[in-house]
Amino acid sequence: MKQFRITVEKAAFGGSFIGFHDGKAVFTTGVLPGEEVIVEPLSDKGDYLTCKTVDLIKTSPHRITPPCPAWPQCGGCSYLHTDYETELELKKNILIDSLRRTGGIRGHIPDIKSGERFHYRSHATVKSSHETFGFFAEGSNRLIPLPDKGCLLPDRAINDAISLEIPSNDEVRFAVDGAGAVHTSKNPEDILLEREGSLRFHRKIWNFYQANRFLRSEMLNLAEEYAGLKKDETFLDIGCGVGFFTLHLAQNGNRGTGIDIERSSIELARKNARLNTIDTVTFKKLDASRLHPQGDSADVVLADPPRAGLDKKTRKTILAIAPKRIVYVSCNPATFARDLAEFRKGGYEIQRLSLLDMFPATRHLEAAALLSR
Repeated sequence: MKQFRITVEKAAFGGSFIGFHDGKAVFTTGVLPGEEVIVEPLSDKGDYLTCKTVDLIKTSPHRITPPCPAWPQCGGCSYLHTDYETELELKKNILIDSLRRTGGIRGHIPDIKSGERFHYRSHATVKSSHETFGFFAEGSNRLIPLPDKGCLLPDRAINDAISLEIPSNDEVRFAVDGAGAVHTSKNPEDILLEREGSLRFHRKIWNFYQANRFLRSEMLNLAEEYAGLKKDETFLDIGCGVGFFTLHLAQNGNRGTGIDIERSSIELARKNARLNTIDTVTFKKLDASRLHPQGDSADVVLADPPRAGLDKKTRKTILAIAPKRIVYVSCNPATFARDLAEFRKGGYEIQRLSLLDMFPATRHLEAAALLSR
């Protein structure tokens, strides 16, 4: 197909932007709503086209010069060509559109929680060749070297550590702990100590742990506020990891259970409970689909699933548990909308909605909702 001109209408989840041509949706990258651009088709998917942008005809007043020389070749950042305020507005609209299109949910405008745009990541995995460190270009195994001053997203201590590391021919994970010490996956059994408020968390470098060091406490406080635990109310934390939400919710003496499918996380969660002298929680290695409404009852259910969201069986079990409140945290607006729609069919209504920008500059976004009967 030949090149053609479109007007960009909106952003889509995943870092693309959408326009229309001859009745088909057109997905492209590196543009902004309101811009007129020339695109070249890459593939025809039937009812939509994927294209690359080849020329800008009319530019948005919100376009800026990207502050990273590796953009857009690296592919890790989707919004470096605009200011942060615009990025947050784009993500808010993506969430609202996903709720409407996937879940049939209208009328809910999310609160936005954000922090620093750069150097927020406490861990990062970089690719390594025998010459350098970098990231693979989008959709390829072509290594894009890190800029001389490092990546804008990780903690500066990680960039410093990368500059001193000798490249091999592998990928290496770097992480900075609560004391500022840098660890690497070359020592995977190292224990990292994190501090969030009065809590301490032990984790290993490959355990899931929220990456945004500026927003972790904000996330904990939001979960506590949404859960609204009263004296003697119990809770269930699905996808508890090393006890991040579980231990925070138990600080006032509420009894709770955390489940996770990863054995290493559960073992550390139990150690973290002892570390913080919290004895009102139980941790179980358990797939969420194996929850039972009688044995796993709770007044509040908090769920923070992976991108695939909650499976159908788990959603049904939560409805059978019939908690007073559901706190749902998600990193995928499509599965978030789908699951919220199922809970609404089960008699719950959305009371609060937030967008947490845990991954500034990137295509990723985090959302949280409070539902009650």
